[in-house]
Amino acid sequence: MLLAKKIKIQVSTRDAEALEFMQNKCRALYNWWIMKLRDGERWSLYEAKQSLQESKAYDPELRFVYGKLLAEVYFRLDKSMQAFFRRLKAGEAKAGFPRVKPRHQFFTLCYPRMYLEVQRGNKTIILPTGGRGTRNKRYPNIVAHLTEEPPQDFREVAVSR
Repeated sequence: MLLAKKIKIQVSTRDAEALEFMQNKCRALYNWWIMKLRDGERWSLYEAKQSLQESKAYDPELRFVYGKLLAEVYFRLDKSMQAFFRRLKAGEAKAGFPRVKPRHQFFTLCYPRMYLEVQRGNKTIILPTGGRGTRNKRYPNIVAHLTEEPPQDFREVAVSR
């Protein structure tokens, strides 16, 4: 059973810039929540996800990040918090509260399969970007050329550096 397969993608300079922008905004949202939790805010995944619209009002550039990527930030943070609480419950001396991610970390962007367009003949995957319609997008959809044919039944694409 194949669990993961790394396939190198080739993207244009503008698409690489779009991926970098989305990565930076996802990392900033993650770090913002970590700082709020350090200041004593209680963690609830679904309440945090409901606050996304407030976050977009505070930082309008979040509108240009694909929504599924922003939702993934909350799920990652939830996994980190659940692991922290599990370590606390186990009585570990150093439970390890989740840390702020520096610039060189947190580039993995996870796209669910159902939101991607796969063109098998020319080994291309089209990754969506944020913004409503075609006129309000800062970046057009990302066209990633694969170096080999993708598996038939993959579930998600994780783009990392």
